[in-house]
Amino acid sequence: MVWKKGQRSPNPGGRRTEMNARKQFEKFGKEALQLIEEVIRNPEVDIKVRLDAAKYMCDRAYGKPTQDTVISAKDGGSLIAVIRDG
Repeated sequence: MVWKKGQRSPNPGGRRTEMNARKQFEKFGKEALQLIEEVIRNPEVDIKVRLDAAKYMCDRAYGKPTQDTVISAKDGGSLIAVIRDG
């Protein structure tokens, strides 16, 4: 949606609710990491759950792995990309 000059915002208060929620969740960040670590290290927890916890932690710490994609034109020829604005 494009806003016109002088048009009232449907959210005049901005993002305060979201920011307050973020601050509240940040309080539990250390606890969340400790819980994930406990799950990973606990041999009594199902291995799939432990692997999922380890994957989640690695994805957060190092980012998800990238996937390379190769695109070629018909018969292996060159591709031309056309980018239009609007």
